[in-house]
Amino acid sequence: MDKAPRGLQASVHKVLSELTAKVLALGDKRLEVRVVGAAYHHSVWAYFPIWPRWTRVAQELAASGITFNPIVAAHAMLDTHAVRICGNASAGRQADIYERIRIVRELLPRIETRILLVFGASGFEKEWSVHFQNLLRHHLGHVLLFLRDPKAWNDCDAACKEWEQSARRPRVIQKLAAAAKA
Repeated sequence: MDKAPRGLQASVHKVLSELTAKVLALGDKRLEVRVVGAAYHHSVWAYFPIWPRWTRVAQELAASGITFNPIVAAHAMLDTHAVRICGNASAGRQADIYERIRIVRELLPRIETRILLVFGASGFEKEWSVHFQNLLRHHLGHVLLFLRDPKAWNDCDAACKEWEQSARRPRVIQKLAAAAKA
């Protein structure tokens, strides 16, 4: 994070400061955070679960000189988005698995890593900071829920509820306070 743009650092600090002290599970060894460049299409994304066998195989491939092919990955990523848009749930789950495997092969996380939280740092601009902070809250909700209970249903609604329970002031109260000031 030290090499990340200041705006990104400030946004991450602001969002993390909203968490209660008891939620410092973010120091869990199962969580790995990476700041990456422009090759990633999301400004923040939580990839989970990441299985140890994927990491071992990716590290073995890298050690033997077999490298990641970004052209093939770009086509796979487009296929993944097409499947999600079409709404085929089974194919969508399979596409998500391929996406996680692609990320593991490219970023080579630690063996202990089960969640890889990726920040896209390129082109971070001030007008994107509010959007980035909202995305970070959402993905941290997914992360916190997975760390608390890896077998829990971790859809977007559950992630939002987890964030609200983990924050000092629930977002509803924050919205009311902001409306009262206006």
